[in-house]
Amino acid sequence: MSKGTLYIAKWEQISSENNGKANLKWIKLGHGSDLEVKEIIDRKINFFRHI
Repeated sequence: MSKGTLYIAKWEQISSENNGKANLKWIKLGHGSDLEVKEIIDRKINFFRHI
């Protein structure tokens, strides 16, 4: 793939009876292309804060 959208699943447990029950929600994290990701990497952006 040269571009796409990244999602994460959010699992919300609503019951534990009979093997359980949950709601599943897909959350969009972002969209980008190979070129956009490479530009971010080349800028050496740090996503973590050092304390």
